[in-house]
Formats: sequence, C-alpha cells, structure tokens
Amino acid sequence: MLAVLLSLIVVSTLLLAATSGPIPMGVVLGLGGLGGLAVAPAVAAYTTLANSAVPADVRGEANTWLVAIPAAAQAVGSWIAGLLVARFHGSQAAFLVAGAVTATSLVWLRRVDRIR
Repeated sequence: MLAVLLSLIVVSTLLLAATSGPIPMGVVLGLGGLGGLAVAPAVAAYTTLANSAVPADVRGEANTWLVAIPAAAQAVGSWIAGLLVARFHGSQAAFLVAGAVTATSLVWLRRVDRIR
C-alpha cells in the first residue's frame, strides 16, 4: 500500500514539473492531484508499519521520531525548493527534485521489503 501511495506522489509531482505557468499547473492539480490525496494515507501507512516494527514499550518514542523527522525534512525540502525556484526562475526544478527524492524513497522501500 505504501509503495502505491508513494508512486502516486511521484507521478503527480513529476507531472507538475512538466508544467509551466499557473493555468497548466492548475489543470494538473485539478485532474491529476492524486499525489496530494495520497499524502495522508501514506503517513497513516508508514506510521502503521513503524508501530508494528517496534516493541510496545518504545512506541511513544518511535511516534515522536515519526513526527520530528518528516517535519525537519519538510523544512529542509522547502528551503531547497526555494533556492531552486530562485535559481531557475520557476518551480519545475523544485518539482523534479521532490519527485526524485520521493522516487528514491520508493526504491529504498522496495529494497528493504526484499531484504525481509
């Protein structure tokens, strides 16, 4: 389930990278905004996976990390996206990097799944 949700996020992010201007971007968001719809279920899926992987007595700490790490990653990602938008005068580079990072996590997820 998590792999499917991450795939939807990757596809929709890369579709946004292929647009130029607010109108095409609005069309992509309106018609293909599945990535945004997949974020909340993806968070629920990775939280469920993490909770099933850790002992009950450390779930509180694990859930703290599940909130802290994505929040820090979002802050760094927003900073990098801002730099890319300013440097390349558009959002395409930022969406490409976001799609690549999400695709990398998808590859990592599939690799970890094969190791188990």
